[in-house]
Amino acid sequence: MNQAINDTKVLCIHFSDTFAKAFFGEYFDENRYITVSWKEDGQIQMSSDCFTMEQLEQKLPQGWHPELIFVWSPEFYANPIGLFEQNAPVIALVSDWNLGYSTLVKTLHLYDYVFMDKEGTRHFRSLGFDHVSYSPLYSFEPQVHFDNGKDERDIDVSLVGNINHEVQYDRSFWLKALCDLRKEGIDVRILSGLFGEEYNDILNRSKIVFNRSIRSEMNLRCYEAPRAGALLMVEEENSEVDEHLEPFQEYVPYRRDNFVGLIKRYLTDETKRKAMALRAQIKITARDSYTCHFKRITDILEQSGFFGRYQKKTVTVTGDEILQMQARQVFSATYGEFHSLLGRLITLHNQQWPDDSTAWWLNMRACAQMLNLLEKNLEPETKNRQFQRILSDWQQAAIIDENAFVPLFNLFWVLATFQNYRLVLDIFSDIRQRCLTAGLESFEGIFFPRKYDDFRVERERILFSSPIESIVHSRLTNHILSELYEQKGKAHHGLNEREEAIEALEASIGLRSTNVQARYVLARILLEKEEIEQAEKHLKMTLYYAPFFFPAVRDLCNLYEALGEGNAAYSLAKEYMHVIEAMPSYRGWEEHLRKYLSHQNLAG
Repeated sequence: MNQAINDTKVLCIHFSDTFAKAFFGEYFDENRYITVSWKEDGQIQMSSDCFTMEQLEQKLPQGWHPELIFVWSPEFYANPIGLFEQNAPVIALVSDWNLGYSTLVKTLHLYDYVFMDKEGTRHFRSLGFDHVSYSPLYSFEPQVHFDNGKDERDIDVSLVGNINHEVQYDRSFWLKALCDLRKEGIDVRILSGLFGEEYNDILNRSKIVFNRSIRSEMNLRCYEAPRAGALLMVEEENSEVDEHLEPFQEYVPYRRDNFVGLIKRYLTDETKRKAMALRAQIKITARDSYTCHFKRITDILEQSGFFGRYQKKTVTVTGDEILQMQARQVFSATYGEFHSLLGRLITLHNQQWPDDSTAWWLNMRACAQMLNLLEKNLEPETKNRQFQRILSDWQQAAIIDENAFVPLFNLFWVLATFQNYRLVLDIFSDIRQRCLTAGLESFEGIFFPRKYDDFRVERERILFSSPIESIVHSRLTNHILSELYEQKGKAHHGLNEREEAIEALEASIGLRSTNVQARYVLARILLEKEEIEQAEKHLKMTLYYAPFFFPAVRDLCNLYEALGEGNAAYSLAKEYMHVIEAMPSYRGWEEHLRKYLSHQNLAG
């Protein structure tokens, strides 16, 4: 064990007590490790009354000063204000860099050191972030993930994890293929939202655990499944797994053309399956505990001189740039007291630069106020007054900086969301032209849509999709134009202008074929117009790009029934009943589909 870290006081930001004890393993000492979390399970809880480093320091034990600060998943958790003004080194532990890329690429240089997965390390180092290193950030929890030796393994194949199509786009196609195996009598279970004992129960009942990572990384399942005695299947191209397990001896690598055959093979060969699972269990337990992984982190930090008289990393940025970076990080986060944090950051900016009304801060202020407006229960007149001020800020930002595109996009998107359809159509041509003439830097700034929908996730992915700036610019332009045309189409549809709506929605999917929201609305309008062939085509294409888009399944079944094609309705309903059986998250659709299974002319 690294002795230097044993003498170090560690502040653990965005760590619950439970997670800190797991992550730091045998290194954890409650007297030297103090946890700070937005959640209740932390020694210090951040809140609307405690969200700055100054406030946090007042809650520390008397005389206790951090010598090292670890920050978990800054892509998801809003950092306390003043974090980078601390004397202690600040170490980021980045998990889902792909989802928070636009913020991370602007803020990683503020951290003294950064750890992430192998693909993220390769990418960020190629951009000049030399203080980024690879280290496994996941493992198993011994008291939670274990082989209980009691349960009969009655589930053939399972996956417990994120099934959000927008976030796990690639995974969803594999999950649909897994669901189809139920037709052959293979018991497949795909679940989400299970933790602790419930999750371990599924692992112990599973013969095979299927895994599909999002960043070619060793994710949690790669440790938890072997630990619980299940055979692990991982994509062949995974860049990390071979450092931990041996292919076809301790895990099963698969690809598109062989994964069904491999599943059947290892379900049939019980002796081989159990032997592989046991070897993996022994190796993972011995070599891949959280303690082992944290030792790797401390070794790298020690080699970099982080223990003893470490000199803080020098970053040349202005005070306003620091505030901008903090505001960006807070706004893009998923967890935190956003109103308090953003309000304080905007106030700090106004106090230090009272005459500075830049487009960036006007856009930021409008976004923050819009968040506030959406969550507060205000009187209609007050709400309308605030709404007009927000729109005015976005308009003013676009006037101050004629190259700034993002404020106009936010204005357009919010008007569309609030169904101000005439205004949306009135400004569409201007914003479209601004988008077409915008340089890549014009797409810089805070986009108001915050949730992880396909617009945000794909926008993040585009930013790291190519090292060639012109390619990124072209892809981003088309992506944003597709969203603009989608909102235009919905506005026309809301005004019962079908032909114009069809034209706009066709333009949207022409720019981005995977835009299933635009495609589905287009299909619905075509159904209204009784253009059956085209409607059917777009409903099928919706399922091609988003296999669990159940409204399209329902509409196709309805369409087949109306056309007298009962067998087609039955076959599709039966196919998706297998999905519902495998994925209880979609059980709400069972009633919609069951009526098609009673058709008199059953086809298989």
